[in-house]
Amino acid sequence: MKYKWAVLLILILLLCACSKSKNTVDNLLNEADEAYDQAEYEKALSIYDQVIEKESRIPTAYNNRGLTYYQLGRIEEAIADFKTAIDLEDTKAEYHYNLGRACYEAGQFEDAVKACSKAIERDSRVASYYLSRALSYQELEQNDRAVADYTQAVALDENDAAIYNNRGTCYFKMGQYEKAIQDYNTALEKEPEDTILIYRNRAEAYRAMKDYESAAQDYLQILDEVEDQTVIEENLATMYMEMEEYKEAETWYKALLEEAPDNTFYARQLADICYHFERFEEAITYYSKCLPTEGDAVGFGNRGDCYWKTGDPDKAIEDLDKAIELDPEYGWAYYVRGSIYMEMEEYAKAEEDLANAQKYTEEQ
Repeated sequence: MKYKWAVLLILILLLCACSKSKNTVDNLLNEADEAYDQAEYEKALSIYDQVIEKESRIPTAYNNRGLTYYQLGRIEEAIADFKTAIDLEDTKAEYHYNLGRACYEAGQFEDAVKACSKAIERDSRVASYYLSRALSYQELEQNDRAVADYTQAVALDENDAAIYNNRGTCYFKMGQYEKAIQDYNTALEKEPEDTILIYRNRAEAYRAMKDYESAAQDYLQILDEVEDQTVIEENLATMYMEMEEYKEAETWYKALLEEAPDNTFYARQLADICYHFERFEEAITYYSKCLPTEGDAVGFGNRGDCYWKTGDPDKAIEDLDKAIELDPEYGWAYYVRGSIYMEMEEYAKAEEDLANAQKYTEEQ
């Protein structure tokens, strides 16, 4: 009889110990979750470690520790924890989704697609699962698949501006600019967090369609709001050059050159603009800021022409020699140099250059 009572007492003690251990683990897990919610990630990580040390088969602990690693930028460790959580409980869509996000951050886009696909298989009603897979498809340049996923995400959450913006970017890459603009328009109607990005994307789509007026309006809309105004100013200047509105382009390139006096690209563009308007002295100044540039036969040719037209044939020939050296089939440079030789009454050289000018011009 005493033996039976002893066994019963031991069982009761064991049950109490197990219950106490479970309570301890649950309390620790709650404490860790609370620290995570308060963005106290190092503290949360330490407590999750304790939970896993006490009980190594709780999938939630691994998943949540993975989320903590993710927030700390320790992506590979996050991936390892999400995989362990999945091994312990494969049916949870959330675990696969978290693995997909971490793989995306690690640049493992194919693995991200696989993980998000498994999340969708387990729960097809969550927009973020499709959104995450679409982002990975974009990185893999599978824009048609990305569009399909964004479309599904829109069906589940029609108020997320980011989805429309991202789908618009896919359409842009596919050359479907009108659809891209439609999506950017919708994104702007949804009160997005990042309006600057969407205006900029829409400007690029308008520009691709050669709707320069609309593109300019969008660029100007965000000019005073962006951190780096130089990029927008460059886009505007380049666009005006494409439109052959050289006065507008000149205004922007002059402002850019004031901000970056050593920038040879801005000087080169201004040189060509001045050359176009036959302001040859100014053109020489700008060409001299950006030359010598390796391989810029046109630059040397244009400056040579400027020197000739401002009364310095020796410098003109020096530049034209360089232009022809860089491009032996540059017909226009032969023509200008031949014309200079005619004025200098060096007829043999003039005849040879003008013959080459005709030859290479006809070939082009």
